[in-house]
Amino acid sequence: VPVNANVVINVNPTNPAFSILAFEKLWSHVDFRIEQFIHSSIRARIPECFDRRTTSSKDGGIKISLIWKK
Repeated sequence: VPVNANVVINVNPTNPAFSILAFEKLWSHVDFRIEQFIHSSIRARIPECFDRRTTSSKDGGIKISLIWKK
């Protein structure tokens, strides 16, 4: 059964949600699509490991919207 989910996560750049990257490795059969939104109050750099757009032909998927803010 394909997994389909949309998740919104508020993330502080000083404490990134690296666990999201671990889920991608554990669930390699699931398509993870990460989208980012940066609040105007953020001056810190966003970790480069989150700066990517992915598309896949896998069935189902999890769309994660990261909102970077303090």
